[in-house]
Amino acid sequence: MITAVLLQLLPPVPNAVKWVGALLAPLAAVIAAYKFLIQRPQLRLITGDKTDRMIDNQVRSVMRFNILNSGLGLAENAYVQFALDDWNFRGTGEKEPADDEGTNTGIQLSESILETRHNDTYYIGTRGEVDQIFIDDVLHMESEFQLFWGTVTLERFQTYTFEYSVACRTHGMKSGRITFHSGYDDITVTHTPPKFWWGPIAKAIKRLRGAKLPLNVKSEQDVWIESEDIEEESAPNSSNIILRPVATVRASSTDSKLMTVIAKATLYMGEKINENIVGTITHTAQSLQWDETWETRYPAQNRRRATTHWESDIERFSLDPPIEWSSDLEPYPSEPKEQLHVEWSVDHLVSQDKDPRGLEISESELINVDTDEEGQSPIRIEGVVENENVRDESIFVIAKFCTGEDLVLTTNHNRVQIDGGNTADFRIRAGLSPEQESRIRDCDLVTRRDLG
Repeated sequence: MITAVLLQLLPPVPNAVKWVGALLAPLAAVIAAYKFLIQRPQLRLITGDKTDRMIDNQVRSVMRFNILNSGLGLAENAYVQFALDDWNFRGTGEKEPADDEGTNTGIQLSESILETRHNDTYYIGTRGEVDQIFIDDVLHMESEFQLFWGTVTLERFQTYTFEYSVACRTHGMKSGRITFHSGYDDITVTHTPPKFWWGPIAKAIKRLRGAKLPLNVKSEQDVWIESEDIEEESAPNSSNIILRPVATVRASSTDSKLMTVIAKATLYMGEKINENIVGTITHTAQSLQWDETWETRYPAQNRRRATTHWESDIERFSLDPPIEWSSDLEPYPSEPKEQLHVEWSVDHLVSQDKDPRGLEISESELINVDTDEEGQSPIRIEGVVENENVRDESIFVIAKFCTGEDLVLTTNHNRVQIDGGNTADFRIRAGLSPEQESRIRDCDLVTRRDLG
């Protein structure tokens, strides 16, 4: 009764206040829903940088397995679990003799700033055993840390599946899968991440925020093979035939991010089946930009560069030049060019590596000397890097040698060490054959702290 009387004595609530209250109520509900339903972590395993090589009819790769929180919230008490039922990281062959700790798979926990624990009664990835890795640190939004690493050795042309589960305090167990496809001399990795019902909403929010891509990940940019050919010529001082597959690669993008582009040619003698592979040739171009075109050219003999790499387990194809046929060797195809088939693939990485502060190229000159000691006319670019910083610095100088039509022929590089407040010289050769170097008319220079 008293309460009713008091309420009658109070002045009426203004309409404006009522409207504010009506608006704040749903806003508070949206904020609460965002905080408790959307602002949550999303854990997944991904593979980091890897190095592939061919050995004894197998493919060997040094791999790094990272844990990534791609969500919008912190992940506490994170937990990873997996088991390899029918294989381990050394393939599907017989287990190696086990010691007291189990089978040595060659996989181990990484040295990281993360505090991790493993049920280490056996090696990571032992076939038929359950691995459990506990992370005692907090994984922040968009953070990525190396979890374990090691050497993976797989049989050629096989598919292996690595299934795992992740959990943390905020969400329960979620399952993901990593699939390894072993080829002739490499391992292709595909990821099927865990599914989170709030994932699409979180992804849309990150796009609205303009979230940046992590370093060295696939971008929205597009790279494709524009044209391809097989060039034929006679080997010097012999009757052998040399064949060189060449491709023109086009890079397109909506921004000016730098890309590392990898073009790989798989060579078949006859039908395109695994049994007919005679080798692979991999070309790499550093720091390509929007709307640049690159032609995959080979280094001159005795000047092998990191830009071109070939693999073959056939002895006569394992040395440069990559494809040379002699009539003295059996079997010898009557028309090598007609029987050689090439399958091109192209991939790329984009890096957000910024221009190094306090480091700049103060001088540069494209030089074409008459002849060198080998009777060739090597084109090179020389210049000076200036370090305005107090501390010593190192930097990669990448030289993109181009034709008059801005067609990139090669992207060689040097690493330059510069003392603080000082300068350092650099010299980078094109390293191509005289015929290809005669096409060079310009050279663009790019400075990077990292080639990745």
